[in-house]
Amino acid sequence: MAADSAAIDACALLSAQDISALLGTAVAGRSTSTDPTMPGCIWENPDTYESIAVEVGNPGSAAHNTLAPPEPGFPDVGTPGPDGMRFLVRGQVEFPAGGRSNMVQVAVMAMSDEEADAAAVDLARKIGPLIPR
Repeated sequence: MAADSAAIDACALLSAQDISALLGTAVAGRSTSTDPTMPGCIWENPDTYESIAVEVGNPGSAAHNTLAPPEPGFPDVGTPGPDGMRFLVRGQVEFPAGGRSNMVQVAVMAMSDEEADAAAVDLARKIGPLIPR
């Protein structure tokens, strides 16, 4: 369980090339969380306000690397995606990795809904193996 408490740098989960390819410019990531066990990062193009965001979930929030079903009595959230992922809104995907429920969002207006979803899935597949169990 020591890995669960290890600090994860969410801004180091994606390369500068991953970000610039989607945002059209190189930008530094900015932390969005003060909780080292549940880090987040956002990369924002200051000219267009388009962004890429990553949130690493609470340790144990995706037991057996499976996203939890909705709470009883609550409606399903999102639609099923590949590899056990779940699409939440345009360009935003929730994905299990490291025993956690994680999220990545691609907010690039020039992309169609399908392109934004595909880019989010691509980033989730890059991030997943980097999240320690």
